[in-house]
Amino acid sequence: MVELALVLPMMLLLIFGAVEFGTAMYDKAVVTNASREGARFGIVATSPRKSNREIQDVVSNYSKRYVINYKKPAADTAITTITCQAPAPANCTPAQRTSGVLMVVTTAYTFRSFLVPKFLTGMNGFGLNAVTVMRME
Repeated sequence: MVELALVLPMMLLLIFGAVEFGTAMYDKAVVTNASREGARFGIVATSPRKSNREIQDVVSNYSKRYVINYKKPAADTAITTITCQAPAPANCTPAQRTSGVLMVVTTAYTFRSFLVPKFLTGMNGFGLNAVTVMRME
């Protein structure tokens, strides 16, 4: 009984830490894939070009569908910004997206731990970020 009392807290910490780390790594992969999905959706040659709102919706829907979060507030989604690199202006409106322009889709998501906040106060999670750069078709 004494050995169990000494070893059990360390074993539980190790097991729950591994689950927490695995969940964070999975969510990082989801955020990266959401960024790629948005970039791929935005660079495809269509007439008219896809709007920033449509690209953000694709990223948001992908992340909502696949992210693992044990505390799912209604507004907890990935924040996406779309920019372009030279020769196009940085604000990257659909009219300025011509063939060969690089589109940059940046996605940021806050991972909220399900175990750590119970031990540490004031920790609201940590950021998971992804950047995808693709050339317009």
